[in-house]
Amino acid sequence: MHALLSHDFHSLSPLVYVLIFFGLILEGEAVLFTTFYLVEQHNLILLKILPVIIAGVLIGDTLWFFGSRFLSKLFIFKIIFDKTPKKLDQLIKKKWMLAIIMSKFMYGFHRPTLFRLHAFGLRYRDFLRADVLAAFLWILVIGSLGYFFSSSFLLLKGYIRFSEIGLVAALLFIFFLFKFMSKFIIKKCI
Repeated sequence: MHALLSHDFHSLSPLVYVLIFFGLILEGEAVLFTTFYLVEQHNLILLKILPVIIAGVLIGDTLWFFGSRFLSKLFIFKIIFDKTPKKLDQLIKKKWMLAIIMSKFMYGFHRPTLFRLHAFGLRYRDFLRADVLAAFLWILVIGSLGYFFSSSFLLLKGYIRFSEIGLVAALLFIFFLFKFMSKFIIKKCI
């Protein structure tokens, strides 16, 4: 496993930073989790990658915030906007700062929330203030999960081998069961 992740990994480091930056703009959670996983494995250096993470998250959120002006004109996004829960709209109207923070931790709600915030006319300065706080908390929580999962993964590595053997045994059992059942059914039906 060591060779899969870290073989020639350090020689690709400038490309890795670019991929992480754009990955955070497009997706987020999985990229951040994986980045901190790699930091704990000593494949990335935290002090070098942290500015890339912060820039990717804040620039990505800003692009989605302002991009809603253009994307809301597309048919598919009009459908998405129409299906936005009314409770989310009420939360955005009353407690927009809490909506930004909560949506960061609710998979699939952050981008629609950013779209709705811009549609409700929230000023960029207010959005950025709340988004910096939300991004800090999000990076702290998801990054910690990735970091600590990586260290506990090494402890579980020995047990994973047994589960792999169990999975292979179960697949072989199912294969032979279906093979036996198909022969049995063919004999009875023919």
